[in-house]
Amino acid sequence: MKARLCSLLAIVAFGMPFVSSAIAAEPYPNKPIRMIIPFGAGGSTDVLVRIVATRLSKYVGKQVVIDNRTGAGSLIGTEIAAKSNPDGYTLLATGTPFVIVPNLYKKTPFHPLRD
Repeated sequence: MKARLCSLLAIVAFGMPFVSSAIAAEPYPNKPIRMIIPFGAGGSTDVLVRIVATRLSKYVGKQVVIDNRTGAGSLIGTEIAAKSNPDGYTLLATGTPFVIVPNLYKKTPFHPLRD
């Protein structure tokens, strides 16, 4: 039993570099990146994120789209980001409301430590 387990672990360990190199070969990003800002346009967070998005766009060679989703003390934009596909193409730019809102409302669609 021990020999069989050791053999299986050796086979898995030997095959890991091939699997990880195939996964790493996928280009990122291969489509535009969406940055959600749960605050109004023109605010301090918005201005800072737009500067970062411009530089990020030049660095990765793909468009970075800014999406301002205001309302409910940043709850609306944060919910959209939390429910988006976890593929790395949707980013959330937020501040302290991300941690404060779950303490103000009984039920929120996100959790600051998990999402």
